Amino acid sequence: MKFREWLGHSLAFFSLFAGYAHALNPPGNNHWEITPAYNTTSTTWTWTAVASTSVPLSSIFFAGSNITGGGGTIVTRPIGTQWDFLGIPSGSTFWRFNGTAFFTPGFAATPSNMAGNPLNYRLHSVIGPAGGMVALYFSNSNPIPYFRTDNGINSTDLYPKPDNHEHMNWAFTKKGLWIVNLTVQGTFSGGATSPVSSPQPIAFAIGDYARWTATRFSMVELLDANTTSDSCDPDGDGWNQLLEYALGGEPLISSSLRSSDGQAMAPQLILPPTAGNTWKFRYFRRKPSVPNEPIDVTYVVESSTTLAENTWLPEMGTAQIISSTAEWDCVQVDVAPATSGNAKFTRLKVIRNP
Repeated sequence: MKFREWLGHSLAFFSLFAGYAHALNPPGNNHWEITPAYNTTSTTWTWTAVASTSVPLSSIFFAGSNITGGGGTIVTRPIGTQWDFLGIPSGSTFWRFNGTAFFTPGFAATPSNMAGNPLNYRLHSVIGPAGGMVALYFSNSNPIPYFRTDNGINSTDLYPKPDNHEHMNWAFTKKGLWIVNLTVQGTFSGGATSPVSSPQPIAFAIGDYARWTATRFSMVELLDANTTSDSCDPDGDGWNQLLEYALGGEPLISSSLRSSDGQAMAPQLILPPTAGNTWKFRYFRRKPSVPNEPIDVTYVVESSTTLAENTWLPEMGTAQIISSTAEWDCVQVDVAPATSGNAKFTRLKVIRNP
């Protein structure tokens, strides 16, 4: 079985950060077709995504969100054993790229030199959130699974695509960044079979943090968990990737400043002019990039008198928005001052939401 987990744990209206020319591109307002082709002269397969134009399949990602409706969105697993291939109990939620939705990738018609024979797609390996499952299936009323990882990855994970352009449903049981690696093999019109292709990665980014990550890194970088996991700091500026996302930095631009406005990423503790009065703790907080979709991190202001890890306690002051833009709130929390003669330390804890 080839199934690797990432440790640690676009939609048409998703905007792309323009700073990384090498990074993946969101799908935009396009319906893309997964299009492998075999060159008999070079004896190699190439994979492209075709819409109004053709681009390398490794240069784009397919975006999902943590809301309901459309393609790449959250739904509930129906009752019935025919749905057991999803690997989750009835009533659980999963993210479905609906085969009838515009933003769900389709499978292009079989190449002309292999017409009349199926293209055999196989699931080679998957990289994704720990404990998550992936499936490819036909029909949302009487599902027929072709790929399923609830029982591992094996020779039964086969989709024999017929001649015509086809649409399937993709299912993911956890939100996050997924890389699904496929191979393909075809049969020429004369009956000879082609070589099996090398594994081709296809990226699905579900949720705001996953979409943000996909638009910052290339496919090669995304395949390396040592570069793109939450705790990694690929630009060496002392801010790991999760903090760069949460506070407005960029993971491949070494800086302590926010990319949108040049202000400091670090939170501020503002002391009053008169001792004993309330302190103010100020930080930046992300706003949803998709309407009604929750952000993928939780911000918690904590204080301690010793810095020992088991002594940090949440501050109970109400978070007040003191300024706001389309993407960010500047938030301020009241913090009780240190008692006379004692030290007090305050920090911002950022938690990745499942």
